Amino acid sequence: MLLVVDDESANLQLMKRLLDQDYRLLFAKDGPRAFDLACSEHPDLILLDVMMPGMTGHETCQRLKANSGTSSIPVIFVTASRSAPSTTSTSRSAPRSCAPVYVRICRWCISTSCARAASRSSCV
Repeated sequence: MLLVVDDESANLQLMKRLLDQDYRLLFAKDGPRAFDLACSEHPDLILLDVMMPGMTGHETCQRLKANSGTSSIPVIFVTASRSAPSTTSTSRSAPRSCAPVYVRICRWCISTSCARAASRSSCV
């Protein structure tokens, strides 16, 4: 089970389209709700937006890691920011051309994290 956290509905819908055939998904639009869902549902992985109003993704992650019930849940930070560090050498002037690369990277990160979590529980 994956917990997807983003304050933008369009981003949540995109992640749903990309991932719902392969994973059970939970969604939250802010840090406090994400923390509550993580505590109650114990997802295998959290995809966490970096920039959110109120509690940021970094603050949410710190809170999750400080809690003994959620500290072992892997977190992957996700951002739509063009200024975020990139693992590709694609030009910032053509961000739409990056989408297939980012989707493959995202899916690889998720599958790798789920494989690591398999000893704890099942991702699917």
